Amino acid sequence: MGNLIRTQFYRYRRSGLFWTAVVSSLMFGYLGGQETAQTYGYYGYLHGRFNDLVFLPLFLILAVFLSAAIGREYSDGTMRNQIIAGTTRTCIFWSQLLCSILVSLLFSGLFLAAFLYHTTVDPLSYLSLGKKLLALVIFLCVNGTFAVLFTVGSLTISSRELGFLCNLLIVGCLVITAASALSRLNQPETIEEPYPKQVEMTPQEVAAFKEGTFKGSVSEEGNDDGLITYYKYVFDTDRSTPNPRYLGGARRKAAQLWIAVDPYGQICKTVTHLNNSVYNDDPAGLPIPRQLIFFPAFSLGLSALAALSGVLIFRKKELR
Repeated sequence: MGNLIRTQFYRYRRSGLFWTAVVSSLMFGYLGGQETAQTYGYYGYLHGRFNDLVFLPLFLILAVFLSAAIGREYSDGTMRNQIIAGTTRTCIFWSQLLCSILVSLLFSGLFLAAFLYHTTVDPLSYLSLGKKLLALVIFLCVNGTFAVLFTVGSLTISSRELGFLCNLLIVGCLVITAASALSRLNQPETIEEPYPKQVEMTPQEVAAFKEGTFKGSVSEEGNDDGLITYYKYVFDTDRSTPNPRYLGGARRKAAQLWIAVDPYGQICKTVTHLNNSVYNDDPAGLPIPRQLIFFPAFSLGLSALAALSGVLIFRKKELR
């Protein structure tokens, strides 16, 4: 397996796409760090603010590179020749998977190096060392999970084009489902529903109404004596109604579980906690949520499940 990994990296170094991905990782890391540290100051924030979207280009770079690299192995007949030479399918699969994970660590390391160029002082300086290390571990585990998913998708599909579309579909589904679940989890249980309420107008307001200077809706009611009472409409916010988009009970627990399993959902939750910590007024800082501590375990579990499923499919796949 060691020879397969060394040979694979030798082909990577001779590939123009590999160096394009390296430069792109540095560039998007630099731009993401600049966005985090500076841009949000224009909107009135005291410190820089993390944004989960700045990490999305890295996952897309990884998806494009792995689908192209593995697709080329199929088109060049490299895997078929390795099997003819006596290499087992299992060995080929795990060597490709390890290469993909190492490449993902390389790209993420370059991305973080450029990202930290701008964010070391603001906002990272406002976070404790424990939170920085936990965020780093979560990020690397998420990146490795994406690499495993992309590798399994590309290895089980012989076509380079279909593998590329499959990897993009994986990213899109994970991003959309994470955003949808977070949106529902952030919904309030009840909605304060303002409704108009009639209030009798004061003499000054009545005078203003007759002069045509009163702003607002007015109604008139007369009695049998010919006395007219003027009413204005104000909105009362004391009434609340159940929010139909609020998730409760088992559905809420299922959405929370999906956020913990979804790699992009982990990024979103981690970013939210880091931002809350930066802007927290308590000197002791916010405690680390228990869910975040288990994120690396969820990433490893999803990676193991995807890898085992992939190796079973690859062993039965016909190579042409």
